[in-house]
Amino acid sequence: MKIESLAQFFPILTILPASFGCAPHLTTTGDTGEPYQWTAPDNSWDVNEVPEDLRSDGFTAGDVPTDLRGLDQFGDEVSLWQFYGDVIVVDISTMWCAPCQEIAEDVEETWLEYKDQGVTYITVIPQNFEYETPTTEDLVAWSEAFGITAPIIADADNWSDNLVTGNAFPKVLLLDREMKIAVPNVIPLSDPQIRLEIESLL
Repeated sequence: MKIESLAQFFPILTILPASFGCAPHLTTTGDTGEPYQWTAPDNSWDVNEVPEDLRSDGFTAGDVPTDLRGLDQFGDEVSLWQFYGDVIVVDISTMWCAPCQEIAEDVEETWLEYKDQGVTYITVIPQNFEYETPTTEDLVAWSEAFGITAPIIADADNWSDNLVTGNAFPKVLLLDREMKIAVPNVIPLSDPQIRLEIESLL
């Protein structure tokens, strides 16, 4: 069930990308480098052991990004840091962005190809079709439309503001097994290139 299903859930799908393009409507930035006492969330995803001394130090290559915490498509709180030790693909997409929908088409196949090698594929969605924080129902619709069973997280705290500038949706980055930003921006942005970047970190 692909793009036709998303149009069923959101009839304005065919209007918005042409009308608005993929310009972000994000405004704030988060703090980094602050002491942070990490606690494991209660959800159905794997929770790996997080080093007690893990601290965020920025959003550029080699940095450990601030922990992202948000609700997933099951309504459970998810933490980015709970996947410490995995190679993490972070796909920042909005629901109204046509290129984001194109990238979503390949998420499940890529994730299933690499998950047994310790790869987690996370879709972070800051905005639904109304440019608001996605509801659980929005995330379920995205999951069903593209057949995605990997984590999909609503970015209610504008975590992605630290990474997205200009007309940059979607943006895909990769974190290494120590939670450091290894690939700040996948270019060219395509599923084959995402796979190449994953392979480079295995």
